[in-house]
Amino acid sequence: MIAVVRTSVVRLGSHVSTLRRRIKAAGVERTLFICSTPRTGSTMLGDLLADTGLVGHADEYFGEVFRQDVVPGLSRRGFDDYLVACTQHAHGTGTFGIKLHWDQVEVFLYLLRLRRGLHGLDDAAVIEAIFPSPSFVWMRRRDTVAQAVSWRRFFAANAIDPLRVTYEELAADPAFEARRVLALVGADVPGDLPIAAVTERQADAVNEDWIRRYRELGRPG
Repeated sequence: MIAVVRTSVVRLGSHVSTLRRRIKAAGVERTLFICSTPRTGSTMLGDLLADTGLVGHADEYFGEVFRQDVVPGLSRRGFDDYLVACTQHAHGTGTFGIKLHWDQVEVFLYLLRLRRGLHGLDDAAVIEAIFPSPSFVWMRRRDTVAQAVSWRRFFAANAIDPLRVTYEELAADPAFEARRVLALVGADVPGDLPIAAVTERQADAVNEDWIRRYRELGRPG
């Protein structure tokens, strides 16, 4: 369920240019959005990229903890301050990573649109107005049942051509997929840079059992 942000708590913030200047002043030159659903390998990819030291860690800043603990107490500049504070995870690389699951997008975009100067812009233009040089990675599973929800409509509606990465491709060759993402953000990747996955596969027998049951329910009797 997507949480509803109360307008009585979150009020109109600063002009969009002010927030963008603050983000750039924090050393952010590029922004990497990893768009995914749970269990598509987004944590694994984020860890791989961060371990190279070439980009910041793409964290989940707008998930359940944010909605429950941060949103209710946001002040006029609260969201701006929160977002700028998150940029510290770029760790001086110039690339700020953000991981977004499909159920976090509505709240994320709503809070961005509270900035003055964004009236009439589509979602992609809103993001581009605030975040320097945004790039998008779309993580999914080839198995659409395991993924559950598609991001295709969002990208098509906003004329965004994301880099497509599947869980299966990432699991098969983590280093190759990580290098593709690093190339997307323009990172200068040494040819001998070691890239190795340390995150274990999260799927287990319970997942497989639920997927099997789902498919069986859809079969004609």
